[in-house]
Parts: sequence; structure tokens; C-alpha cells
Amino acid sequence: MLKRFASILIIALALNGTAWAGPYEDGLAAFQRGDYATALIEYRKAAEKGDMRAQLNLGTMYDNGQGVSQDYRQAVKWYGRAAEQGNATAQFNLGAMYYAGLGVAKNHNAAAKWFRLAAEQGDKEAAKWLVKAGKKRTREIPITQSPKTEIGYKSPTYQKGIAALNRRDFQLAFRLLEPLAEQGDMDAQVTIGVMYLQGWHVARDYEKAREWFLTGAKKGFETAQQNMGLLYMKGFGVKQDWAEAIHWYRLSAKQGNVNSQYNLGVMLRDTQGAMADPKEAVKWLTKSAKQKHIGGTFNLGVMYRAGQGVKRDYRKAAELFRPIAEYGFAPAQKVLGLMYLNGEGVEKNPKQAFAWFRKAATQGDVESIYNVGVLYLQGVGVARDIDKAVQWIKKAAEKGHPMAIDTLKQIEASGSG
Repeated sequence: MLKRFASILIIALALNGTAWAGPYEDGLAAFQRGDYATALIEYRKAAEKGDMRAQLNLGTMYDNGQGVSQDYRQAVKWYGRAAEQGNATAQFNLGAMYYAGLGVAKNHNAAAKWFRLAAEQGDKEAAKWLVKAGKKRTREIPITQSPKTEIGYKSPTYQKGIAALNRRDFQLAFRLLEPLAEQGDMDAQVTIGVMYLQGWHVARDYEKAREWFLTGAKKGFETAQQNMGLLYMKGFGVKQDWAEAIHWYRLSAKQGNVNSQYNLGVMLRDTQGAMADPKEAVKWLTKSAKQKHIGGTFNLGVMYRAGQGVKRDYRKAAELFRPIAEYGFAPAQKVLGLMYLNGEGVEKNPKQAFAWFRKAATQGDVESIYNVGVLYLQGVGVARDIDKAVQWIKKAAEKGHPMAIDTLKQIEASGSG
């Protein structure tokens, strides 16, 4: 069954990053650059403080085996914490774990409970699975699975190495994982490569990182191929070469690697010359969006809105933006605000526009901060309030927004501020 994996997306290629700060945001940034080990560390910090977004993403990483060995029990733990706080996606995923018996004894009664809570928040997919779980809620006998059945099994040494990495004991992690890498463990090879890439315990050495990634990439290991794509995309230790990056991302993407599908789509859209292929970009972004990749979903929406590589379709764009905006993705909130303001694919609704701009603004999106100020200034979608207008526009001006600076000068010159 389909679980709603959180985003955890790579968006750096296509977006101007919002200035965020904190463990959750640091974890998100690390995930965006493919640094799963750091993402895991930062998400855990935020999750342990009760951040349900981090709890959901941490559960997703354990569920997918990203930056850590796949561990359904840990996934259940973190989904559970986010679900208890009312996160509908976590509730759906927790229901899925109970339904399938992953990381926890199969229990359709418990599955139905969590599907119902998600459905009550408007999750239509959860409502469908609630019906399925309800049909099986009879005389269930709990079944306990063995650890090897529950998780993608790795050696105890590997597990200890990853645990050391997660608590930033890089010296111990390297000592435990390097021999495994030498013996051909491709997960360990990628991790050692990342340690050289980041300069953890060892001096930063892009060439050695490349050697370790290439070892696994030649054997068809999708994560190693993804990291090879990253090296050539960014020019880490090699001459920047988007053609070579596209080659490695394509190999990884064909195996279903969602981050490679995303990066491949963005590069095919944004590159110049003969390599540019907007139609193929739409193909790969669509694949990543189907795997609930926020960056892929957002950029696919951008292409539908612009009519790039696909027939322009504002309604489809709005459908793509809405779920990730509701999840809390500021760029989607901003664009959805613009679409409501202009009536693109949705009925024109200034109040909805203001609400979405406000959500993005509270996350630090400078254009949305300015837009909130302008709507207060004009009395569009909200009661006109000069003081609040000045407050918001000044915030945008302090962040260097050129139109905000000019607007603030005009307000002050008119004596309204």
C-alpha cells in the first residue's frame, strides 16, 4: 500500500532558499543536498523537542532506509509521536504500518483507528483504507515478526557504525565502517564516501569520496549513482559537468531513486543547449511527485503553470501546489496565494490569497512578507491597516526586498507611515 512519505525533497536547484534556522530546517537543508546522515541528526534533535514535522520525516527516513538501515520499528515510533500530535500524514502512515504488520504486530483494529483519525482531517485515501481495515477487524491474533523480517538486516558492526555517526562520534563510525567498505558493503562505501565529502574525522577529500561512490555506482547501487550525480552537478573534486551528472542521475532515477528523479527533471529543464528537454523533465518530475517528493511536486506544478514541457494547465498546477502548501512548504504557499489573487486555476479569492501569503510569510519568505504588507496597504483580502502594512513591508525591506524598500519610502514620503 502507498504510504505518504514526507518530503523531504531536494529543492536547491530550482528555488531560491528561504532563510530558515533551527534543527528541523538544518535537517531539511541537509536532506536537500543528499546528506542523510546530517539530516538524521538534525531531525532527531527537533523530533525529541516535539517538532511533529521532524518526527514525521525521521519516521520516513527509517521507513525508507535513508541515511540509516531500514528499521520499521523506529519508523513506527516516530510516526506514532507525530500522529499523537495530530499530523494526518503520520496517522495515515502509522495506520499503514499496523495494517501491513511492519515494525509492529499486524493489527487491523489499530490500523482502523489511525486511518479514521486521518480521514477525519479530510484525508480521502485514509477513508478508503479505513473501509478495508474495517472489513478485517475480527478476531485478530497478534503475530510477532522476527527482527530480520521487520527490518532490512545489516551486520551489528554496521548498525553500531551508523549509530556512532548519528551521535556524531565520527572517529568510531569511521573505524567501524571503513573495514566493511573495504569488504564490499555498498552502504558502508557510500557512508565512508560521505564522510570524506563532509570532512568528518578525516580531512575533506573529494577524490576519495568520488572513489568510494564510483565503486558502488559501477555495481549499479542507486545511492552511489545519485552521489556521483551530485559531485558532477556541483563540481566537487571534479570539473563541473552537467552532462555527466545527468548520466548518473538517469541511471539512479531508472531504479526509482526519488531524489535522482527530481534532480534529473530539474537539470533537464534548466540546462542549456542540446541537453535541455522540458518534456522529459516533466516525465521525471511526475515520477518523483508520485513518490510524494515535495520538490518534484512543486517544480512539476511550476511547469504546468508556465506551460513548459507540457500544455499550460492552471488547475493542474493548483492541484499540485495545494497538498504541499497544506503540509507547510512555503514556496507552494506563496504561489498558491498568487493563484488565488489572480484567479489562476481556482476561483479568485483575495481572502484565501492573504491567508496563503501569511502562512509563507511566517516562515520567512520575503516576497510573501512584502505581499502581506501590500494587501494590508490596499485593503485586499483583509481590512486596510496602514500600521500593519508598514510593519510587514519594513520586515521585507530589512531583508533587502527592493520593491519593499521603494514602497516604504513612498509611504514615508506621503506621511502615512
